[in-house]
Amino acid sequence: PVVKEPVVEEPVVEEKPEPIPEKVKSPDAGNFKRCMVDGQEVDLPIKAQLFKNLGDDFGKSMEDSKNLRGLHEKESFGEMCMQNFDVPRRKFEKGFPGVNDETFEWFGFIARSKIIIPETGDYTFFLSSDDGSRLYLNGEEIIDNDGVHGVREEKATVYLEEGQYDFELRYFQGPRYDIALQLFWKYGSMDNKIIIPKENFQYTE
Repeated sequence: PVVKEPVVEEPVVEEKPEPIPEKVKSPDAGNFKRCMVDGQEVDLPIKAQLFKNLGDDFGKSMEDSKNLRGLHEKESFGEMCMQNFDVPRRKFEKGFPGVNDETFEWFGFIARSKIIIPETGDYTFFLSSDDGSRLYLNGEEIIDNDGVHGVREEKATVYLEEGQYDFELRYFQGPRYDIALQLFWKYGSMDNKIIIPKENFQYTE
């Protein structure tokens, strides 16, 4: 069962995200798929479909067509690959890593992968974003952080068996002025949450 917990507002420390390296080395190359990022071949485990022209009413309604549940129905404009979800708060003019330089507002993506759960137990997921985001495991919604808002973190705890699960994360950027998306977890003997490492994702079509 999923235990959804109250919204936690945390102080935001503005950082400059590290650029995607030309080569991401993997301990198991079979877990990664070659993708093109900025004209370079890289091995990244997460593939995302991009959408644009969402409309300035997106994220402001309970209607599925106007929030992240209906994102797949919007205009697609390509794909990108990534190693994890670690984009701290930044000005929208800097853009979102992997999204073309002309797209700053009212765009989104659906990212899919397999997530590798290393041991059986309770996992707390922390999803921080500006604007909206939603997290799904095996098709079940774990976190709803949808809507037009500043940097906001939602968290949920779920019991998971060791193994692999279908993973989907939906995100959109609405109006200016900031962009952010980070996905953390904490489990087992961990004292603090950490960004989910790239090694815990496995590429899937």
